[in-house]
Amino acid sequence: MSDKKQAILEEVLNLLHHHTEETFTMSNLAKHLSIAKSTLYEYFENKQTMIAQALRYLIDTHIQELLALEGEEHQSFDERLKLYFNRLVNLTQKKRSMSSVMYHPEVGALSEALKLQVHAKVQDAYRLSETRLHEIIAQGHREGRLNKALSDGALHAVEALFFGSVIALADPFNQWDQSTLADDVIEALIKLHA
Repeated sequence: MSDKKQAILEEVLNLLHHHTEETFTMSNLAKHLSIAKSTLYEYFENKQTMIAQALRYLIDTHIQELLALEGEEHQSFDERLKLYFNRLVNLTQKKRSMSSVMYHPEVGALSEALKLQVHAKVQDAYRLSETRLHEIIAQGHREGRLNKALSDGALHAVEALFFGSVIALADPFNQWDQSTLADDVIEALIKLHA
């Protein structure tokens, strides 16, 4: 992907995230980027395909950051789980999550075909995130930190605890300490399945 196209997609996400009073138009986007409106059409057929590409780009970059294995090769279960938790929190705090843009009227106005494409991409990302969490939990079993085999229901409860805590930390009005909450989530998981 060219640097210019990436800059356009980043600005689209920025505008979607901030929900400004300004109407989201190709002209306004071009003005924000200090480029000619015609330049946008060199990269995108229309506004809807541009927005859908921006959402897919967001998901792709999110997954790359989240699932990077850098530094995980020799880490313990506790260390990997905390690292994964912190990556999720950091992505949400950087406003790099779908929830920060998905309620924008322009996203709701996408054609059904584009919505289905974006939805499929979101589902793929969720499955990859879930798979990584399950891999880390399996490591906890191998290391003896988690003794009980987890049923599907228990896995869903773990996911709710884990991902729910991430969402709670993304709330700018909470006063929770990220490191303490990460430690508490790990401790709760171990106590539930020891």
